[in-house]
Amino acid sequence: MFEAGDKWLNKASPGTQIRLLRALLPFLRDLSWIKWNAACNSCFRQVCPSDLQVLRIRLQNDETVPTLDVLEAAPALKTIGYYGARNLPNIISAAAFRPVITALQRGIGLQALQEVKLSRCALKKTQSRF
Repeated sequence: MFEAGDKWLNKASPGTQIRLLRALLPFLRDLSWIKWNAACNSCFRQVCPSDLQVLRIRLQNDETVPTLDVLEAAPALKTIGYYGARNLPNIISAAAFRPVITALQRGIGLQALQEVKLSRCALKKTQSRF
């Protein structure tokens, strides 16, 4: 098992990070503490990491989360975690969870999902439409 994440992946330039992801995703079971960006979405769709079980994202904002396609491309995911930066007021909207909710509703991908974690951040309050 190979693990990738904060120790070296996030310190790479964006282009290098994507090249490393393309090379390593087929072998990864745990991808933790990655700072997600839009290029990660296309990389996941191209590689389809069928053995990936743990995906922990370091939130930069609530729009830098894996898309529905990404979640459907990783059918073995057991844990998805969203983590805010330390010592910052990390407030995200419920929209950050929409891809997870949609994948579960559609029944495509995420059949193995056991845990969704939210840590060091809070959900934004929204006004009810009712």
